[in-house]
Amino acid sequence: MRYDRFYTSVEVQSFEHQYDFSHTFGFIGSCFSNEMFARFQRYGFKTWQSPFGTTYNPLSIINQIDILLDLSINFRCTNQNETYFSWETSHTLLAEDQDTLLKTLQERRLAYSKVLQKTDVLFVTVGSSWAYFKEDDALPVANCHRMPASMFLKRLLTLEEINATFERVHRKLKEFNPNLQVVLTVSPVRHIREGLVDNNRSKARLIEWCHTMVAQYAEVHYFPAYELVVDELRDYRFYATDGVHPNAQAIEFVGQQLYSACFTEEVVALLPKIEAVRKLEEHKILDDRELPRIKNQIVEKKQALSAWNIRW
Repeated sequence: MRYDRFYTSVEVQSFEHQYDFSHTFGFIGSCFSNEMFARFQRYGFKTWQSPFGTTYNPLSIINQIDILLDLSINFRCTNQNETYFSWETSHTLLAEDQDTLLKTLQERRLAYSKVLQKTDVLFVTVGSSWAYFKEDDALPVANCHRMPASMFLKRLLTLEEINATFERVHRKLKEFNPNLQVVLTVSPVRHIREGLVDNNRSKARLIEWCHTMVAQYAEVHYFPAYELVVDELRDYRFYATDGVHPNAQAIEFVGQQLYSACFTEEVVALLPKIEAVRKLEEHKILDDRELPRIKNQIVEKKQALSAWNIRW
């Protein structure tokens, strides 16, 4: 390493296709996926995130995609303390009775199935190879829903079973939306519950799986979010106070790399102008007399961008 460069750059390859505001982007998987979704939404792109909430292990994430493709798949529902939930979703989807829960899940499934069919790019962010299985079920749970640990078997997923699960669902996905491009990413969030050694085992398995799929399918790609944070930034100042989650500065850095790889140069040049509008919208006005002027500025800036299909 040259001493005038105190970091190692990660090479980020541009996507084969360059996208703009006319395209639709989907995000599914871990909490890092949520962060990227929020940024695409902020800039006015047509975007959506998983209707089933944040999920970390690849089998459950792939299963959620399968649920959107195959409407005959049943949700595994149960309850605790008169609260109903599904093993296919995160802890945020709850109901007071099973009928209400199933109605909500089915409505979401139908709505997002239609959206997925028109999606151009689906970002799949995997977080951990560690998965929890109910002792009486071969499928992993997306979330343990604070149920007793004695109910579950915890184990590291094998590369072979992740490959097989993705290959099965990929065939359906290809028929369902032939033009869809899939971008795999590994979340840079560190899962320290297992300890750093087992976290690294888990991440290594996910990275190997991603590259195996990229080599196998022309429409599957890899974006190095994990490497950008862990190898290029490589400093605790880019993590939140918990030392686990990337902070806002790191997330913005990864976002900038993604924008450059994903969007046309013309779109990338527009992003600062859109950000200026968002900041005006968020500006706290202390003097009410300033309100008309700020509103006029927002209208003018939006009108200057009216040629683009920006979702304000």
